[in-house]
Amino acid sequence: MAGQTIRVAIPSAAPVMPVQATVVGAPVQATVVGAQPVVIQQQPPLSANPYFGRQPVNCICHSCGQQTRTRMEHHISGGTWLICLGVSCFGCLCFGPIAFCFDEAKDCAHYCTHCNAELGRKTVI
Repeated sequence: MAGQTIRVAIPSAAPVMPVQATVVGAPVQATVVGAQPVVIQQQPPLSANPYFGRQPVNCICHSCGQQTRTRMEHHISGGTWLICLGVSCFGCLCFGPIAFCFDEAKDCAHYCTHCNAELGRKTVI
């Protein structure tokens, strides 16, 4: 048995890596051959009913069932007009239309990147 090479596979959660052991009398020496690092990438959490805010979200589309990160579009809405009217009445008339220049004063619609279905909407008011 002395001088023989024995290949042993160590079970683990990672891919099986062969271990080469050389038997020399009573003590056993083990040498790891071809060790490769294991990379674990954490996936962002998915939700079938997420909160649609001002940032894209990872979710499952209710229309096509695909896992997706939403595409956002900003639209002028009644809230945008109310902000414009409020700034014009209580501030300066010339600053009212500035509400149309900021995305925070517009509604934010979330769409599926696969089927373009509207998944949700964040309104100003």
